[in-house]
Amino acid sequence: MWNISRSHKRTLSLQLKSDLQANGILPPPPGWKLFRATKWPIIELGLSAETFGGSSFEVVPLWVPETGQFSAVKGNFSILDSDGVKRLQTLQPSDGYTLRVKMNWLVASGIGVAPMWTHSPAEWDQSPTYEVGTMLWGDQIFAASEDVFYLATSIGYGGYRKVLPFRRADWSKDPKQYPYLFPRATICRANGGISNDFGRGEIRTMLQVLDARDYKFAGGQVPGAFYIPVQWCQAYP
Repeated sequence: MWNISRSHKRTLSLQLKSDLQANGILPPPPGWKLFRATKWPIIELGLSAETFGGSSFEVVPLWVPETGQFSAVKGNFSILDSDGVKRLQTLQPSDGYTLRVKMNWLVASGIGVAPMWTHSPAEWDQSPTYEVGTMLWGDQIFAASEDVFYLATSIGYGGYRKVLPFRRADWSKDPKQYPYLFPRATICRANGGISNDFGRGEIRTMLQVLDARDYKFAGGQVPGAFYIPVQWCQAYP
């Protein structure tokens, strides 16, 4: 029975790998699989368009044991260095909307409720670094561990998966082949539903889960892993 089960699992893995490659997507490393991040509302954290009184960027926060929180703004963020800043700007598609229009939405001046911010009065095009909230985007794909870990967190005890983080070397990869490393920004509208139409064209980011081996994490801490509750991991494809 064990051999049959193992063989069946291998067959499914090979089939999934074949399906991904047929779509031009290269699979994540062994031990990791692709999921789609949950859409809002996220009941456990009270995240919904109603909470913010209107549309909001579709943040899916992650648990970091070293900080003991999910917050993508107050505690769980990393520093994107000058090289990363330039690469992020270059990543934006040419689709009839200016880079300024896209980056003004993506990066807040000072410290703001935004996916990224400059931590200074400087605008995005004057700041050498960005502070990047640790998060996934709702309805976008990401890679997480096949194994499930059971943790006690601020939303209770339950199953979690480790999220595959973004390494500095990942910048050299093709976003079309690795969409789980270069997601598209999404928002949740006040009238319900999820959308990637901002009136600003397509906005792309590197995966905002920066590996602490390559990028400085807030407060100088070094997270061992970034975790997402299993119920926020939707099946992919």
